[in-house]
Amino acid sequence: MSNSLILDKAAVLESLGDDQELFVEMARMFIEESAVYSHNLMAALASGKPEAVRGEAHTLKSLLAAFADNEGHSLAATIEIQAKNGQIDTEKIGLLEARIKLMAEVLRQELE
Repeated sequence: MSNSLILDKAAVLESLGDDQELFVEMARMFIEESAVYSHNLMAALASGKPEAVRGEAHTLKSLLAAFADNEGHSLAATIEIQAKNGQIDTEKIGLLEARIKLMAEVLRQELE
């Protein structure tokens, strides 16, 4: 997993019907909620319950896909599948938490 992220804003805007205002609103919401996303993911990990991890990974999979983050989406999908099979991969979950923070920072820079 790469520790860098280049936002494909054109792809995101295309998926949003070129609605710049919607993009800004979604980006702000992700930035504002990113700490909650991270907290929920780590709480699910701490619970030791695969179904809790699966639910958080599913949510993050969708959020990252909305910003055309194929790498983050793929990671979240992998975690979701593993959790569905009763497995919890703490290393991958740590990478996903880092991805949330990275996406928030990239979006923050985009909005400046």
